[in-house]
Amino acid sequence: MKNSNSALHFASANGHTEIVKLLFEHKCDPNVVNENRNSALHFASANGHIQIVKLMLEHKCNPDIIDENSYSALHFSSDKGHTEIVKLLLNYKFNLNIVNKNINSALCIAACKGHTEIVKLLLEHKCDQNTVNEEGNSALYNASDNGHTEIVKLLLNHNFNLNIVNRNGNSALYIASCKGHTEIVKLLLEHKSKGHTEIVKLLLEHKCNPDIVDKNSNSALYFAACKGHTEIVKLLLEHNCNLNFVNENNNLALHIASAKGHTKIVKLLLEHSSNPDIVNGDNNSALYFASANGHTEIVKLLLEHTA
Repeated sequence: MKNSNSALHFASANGHTEIVKLLFEHKCDPNVVNENRNSALHFASANGHIQIVKLMLEHKCNPDIIDENSYSALHFSSDKGHTEIVKLLLNYKFNLNIVNKNINSALCIAACKGHTEIVKLLLEHKCDQNTVNEEGNSALYNASDNGHTEIVKLLLNHNFNLNIVNRNGNSALYIASCKGHTEIVKLLLEHKSKGHTEIVKLLLEHKCNPDIVDKNSNSALYFAACKGHTEIVKLLLEHNCNLNFVNENNNLALHIASAKGHTKIVKLLLEHSSNPDIVNGDNNSALYFASANGHTEIVKLLLEHTA
């Protein structure tokens, strides 16, 4: 028979549940594989036939069987987005972290394809979230590359290692910035307390737009000023970012730095001619924010530069 597929393979691939039942009643081997080492469970999982997957597992089919490319049933169902089948497979004891020929785990594949619910299920079952493929790409890198914001959120909430870089030395932040996925860039920056100074430097050297903004019109300078990332502020200013750019509430980087008490950043912004007299949508200036929050040194700086 072509590809040495058995009757069980054909019935499972085509969703013929009653035939699969009959075959099992006649003691059909659930773990038989074809010449490509595909089991009937692989076919049923790839094609979304949940009742057949259930039957296979009830009849002791081994979910750890891998084909010649090291794909398991979990790989196939994660790739195709068959959430209920993934859920079913996870009820059985097997290796969640099996990787295929390209060293992709089910999590890496689901993150790449944008299957949010499957990613959530795999994380809930404690899969290894920091596995990387042969190119060194992690699940976070794949999700960031393809603009899957909700998956990035999920991975970050599970304490994903943000310092992982691939074989080319590129991080999730780098690829998200290159692809223009602003919301993902924002998320990644918010989860890195010290700021990605070297990556920001690299992005700017590769002509990345320093004035790119998110949906709320917040710029990279605004975020860096808010978080107190002095070196990143310095880099952005050196690359001629617009320091008087305002967000949707008409707040400047100078406003947020003054409110947060980041004295060095306020000093840098003033030295680069940020206008301390500009007020936001509520008619509040940087001096107002510094005074309201008790930042004496910043008040002194602002008074020295106020017209």
